[in-house]
Amino acid sequence: MNRTDESGSNDQGRRYGPGTPGSQDIKNSMVSDRTLQWLDALESGAKRLSQYSGLLDAINVFPVADGDTGINMSCTVAPLLDLAAAGDSMGTIRQRLLLAARGNSGNLLCSFLDRILSNLEKGWPGFQQAAYLGRQEAYSSVGSPVEGTILSVMDVLVERSEFSKVEFEPSQVEAAREILETTVLETMIGLPVLSSAGVVDAGALGLFFFLEGVLYRLHGLNPPEENRFKGMKIRPGWRQETWVQGPRYCADFALKTEKRDQAEILSGLDNFGESVEILQNSGVLKVHMHTNKPEKLREYCKTLGPELAWHLDDMNEQVRSFISKRRVDPRTGPRAQPIEYGHDVPSPWHDSWVGRVSVAVDAAASMDRQVAGEFGIKLFYSYIYIKGDMKPECDVDKNGLYELLKKSSEPVTTARASEEEIWAGLENLAGTEEAVLYLTAGSQYTGTYDAASRWKEKQGGDPGDKFRIIDSLAASGQLALLAYVCAREAEKVRHPAKLLAFARTQVQRCKEYISLDTLKYLARGGRMSKIGAFLGNAAGIKPVIEHKKDGAGKAGVVRSRQAALDFILARFMQHFSSAYGRKIVLLEYTDAESRRFVLDIAAKRVECLGKDFELLVWPMSATAGVHMGPGTWAMAGTWI
Repeated sequence: MNRTDESGSNDQGRRYGPGTPGSQDIKNSMVSDRTLQWLDALESGAKRLSQYSGLLDAINVFPVADGDTGINMSCTVAPLLDLAAAGDSMGTIRQRLLLAARGNSGNLLCSFLDRILSNLEKGWPGFQQAAYLGRQEAYSSVGSPVEGTILSVMDVLVERSEFSKVEFEPSQVEAAREILETTVLETMIGLPVLSSAGVVDAGALGLFFFLEGVLYRLHGLNPPEENRFKGMKIRPGWRQETWVQGPRYCADFALKTEKRDQAEILSGLDNFGESVEILQNSGVLKVHMHTNKPEKLREYCKTLGPELAWHLDDMNEQVRSFISKRRVDPRTGPRAQPIEYGHDVPSPWHDSWVGRVSVAVDAAASMDRQVAGEFGIKLFYSYIYIKGDMKPECDVDKNGLYELLKKSSEPVTTARASEEEIWAGLENLAGTEEAVLYLTAGSQYTGTYDAASRWKEKQGGDPGDKFRIIDSLAASGQLALLAYVCAREAEKVRHPAKLLAFARTQVQRCKEYISLDTLKYLARGGRMSKIGAFLGNAAGIKPVIEHKKDGAGKAGVVRSRQAALDFILARFMQHFSSAYGRKIVLLEYTDAESRRFVLDIAAKRVECLGKDFELLVWPMSATAGVHMGPGTWAMAGTWI
């Protein structure tokens, strides 16, 4: 995978094949060379899909315009990443896919992949036959199949003879890709909502990118850098309903249960909603559905078996967030035609240029998808490794994460997106936005700034000069607050050059102090010596740290959480002593205990500071929380 840990270290060479690192563990349970080859290809497909998750979110208007198909499909295939390192059995991989599946397209993709993996385990019948069985599994998992979606891509895998040869003949790969590309383009005319929005089905496009990665990898080839979908965006002026017709909650859950009749399960679940998709494997029942009765549904599910996973999304909130991302600047309005950059067109950052700037930020910031969507901020995802399973940070159950950290000595680690993902995300934004201000996590923590800079500097990387990439020198709350004030400013200023100057000033003004409850999580993750952690804990010391140019450093030490609050408030009052205008303070928390402290004590202290203080309260990013542990809380501040 060649992902980079947030500390900056590289994890190299996780590839299948004889003699490669990790391959021996896999071979113990999957002895077929063909199996190794296909698992490597499936990993490549998952990686390719994740690269384009931002594009999929941006064009997601069917069945609900909620902008989450990309992240849902990325979450679904995340268990296919770094399989060689985990050394899991095929059954474990299938179960992890089942538990990770999210959304309509994600669950259909999971059904398809479950049959592919089952065929690898039992004896490979060939790609087209395996695809046939996978398609059958996908169709049987959904009550009302719809053409012109991800199912249409599965259909063409079975119906076109080219796919019977693609596994063995490299010369067939390009022809197969063209067939898939045409099938995806046809979804635009197959469904009225897609035709009116001027986009293809996001689920179908996600499967296209996945299969593209798989088929090219099988023959040691790289997928083409260019495709017809880069830069695709919803037609200007297209409108969608601001509410969901019918059930408003999207539920994804898994239960431990014995094999039951599928018709019986569907009949029971139909009493609580619609759009039901089910899949059963090794005593696990996985369900995706839409409901207006989430509490009653959850109670009913207890009669079917113990709950293994539960995820609920409010689709109305998602639709509102999606709409906010597409807000049009009322002063400039939508452009009738995209700008064609050339010698006679000034850079967006020229003083005379007028237009809207989009703000992008790394997920290492303490900002979740809902907050980002409300202010139109683009998030670049990072990943969390939990017990060998890799998940996008925005999909991590933080409560479960902190309980695991408390109970287990097994390290939980973090990783930024691969360079390929970062580059694909930047290219997608370049195709859809007029100008982009990208605030990266501090280069003292991760290599994201360097990766983004390499993309901009490469020949053809940013031909329209749309990007300005800023090293924030920060993470967690300080980075979130920086993105927040820049996004607010972007709604007011007419000139991108002014926003750039504002952002550079805010990099200097934004400050954060983080109060750790214990040092042991920093030690466990290798961020400090275990001896130092032991001495700190033995002395009852609670360190307060801040972001510095060479990384997180000690700002002071205290003996209690209350003393930490006094210390931090004193530092901020000193920081604000020469401030003018409105002060903004962001309080962050990790687990339930620190949340109570922040809401009941810290927030009230800030509210007493005066009317010129604006207070925000958000959860800390999982990336920061993994390294600093439960009980951690923080305060970030700036002025505008």
